[in-house]
Amino acid sequence: MLHLFYTKITIKGTLILDYQIILEQLANDELNPLQNIDIENLIDYMIENIGNPDPYIRDTLVYFGFSKLLLKHPIEDKILHKLLTICMDDEHLFYKIDEQIIDDSVFTRSFSALVIALVLYQDAKTPALPKDILLPTLTASINYLKREYDYRGYVEQKGWAHSVAHGSDLLADAVAHPQFENVATIEECLCVLQKCLHTDYAFIDEEDDRMLPVLDMLFEKGLSDHQLKQWLIKLHTVEDMDELKKARMYWNVKKFTMTLYVHLIRTNNHTETKDWIYSTIILNENIS
Repeated sequence: MLHLFYTKITIKGTLILDYQIILEQLANDELNPLQNIDIENLIDYMIENIGNPDPYIRDTLVYFGFSKLLLKHPIEDKILHKLLTICMDDEHLFYKIDEQIIDDSVFTRSFSALVIALVLYQDAKTPALPKDILLPTLTASINYLKREYDYRGYVEQKGWAHSVAHGSDLLADAVAHPQFENVATIEECLCVLQKCLHTDYAFIDEEDDRMLPVLDMLFEKGLSDHQLKQWLIKLHTVEDMDELKKARMYWNVKKFTMTLYVHLIRTNNHTETKDWIYSTIILNENIS
């Protein structure tokens, strides 16, 4: 699926440059790096390298290039629709997801999630996507974290996989979108977060912080203080399992709860939930 990055392109049939130079120009905000460039061909190549195991290519050039293109440069609707359709297909957002194998496929999935998040963020501000593309994208944004299983954060020599963090970014932008209510409920999104936290993979790369914007967006869509507290009570109810799995799950839940508590204090909201965390978790230290 992945190509070597140093492929050549032709600009108006004359000048030969490689994609790396163009994306480095774009990253450095150099003057008119896209002048005379076929944007569709460039995006096609970026899609092919969206999960490249080389972190410089994947993260610094391709993802950063997508962020510059999608947020700062006008893109034709047909190209945007094509990008979104490809990014959420079984070769990208759901690439090898049913195989349940811990390998480099996670990079393709998690970085596809980030690109979709950029598109949804922009579309929420300036609507451009037709419903027949938008609504399946919102649904896929929720289903991704339901199905993801590779929870690694940083991978030695290959950089950030960070599927839960990237998936949370995507979920937050999906919830924030004005069309969210047409595809999902608040309860469904809370279940997705619970599924991510109820794992025996101990999160150590600030995944809990990246989940908070999902809750912030759910608050805006009607999540009440009482609902949040009831969800936390359920979150702290862990089924019987072996001690190692239980300890790691408790770690994830406790760390997330404390991060949420600090966040609620800073925002001065949701007194019922804050009081429950303080009296049940902090004072009694029920989870260790």
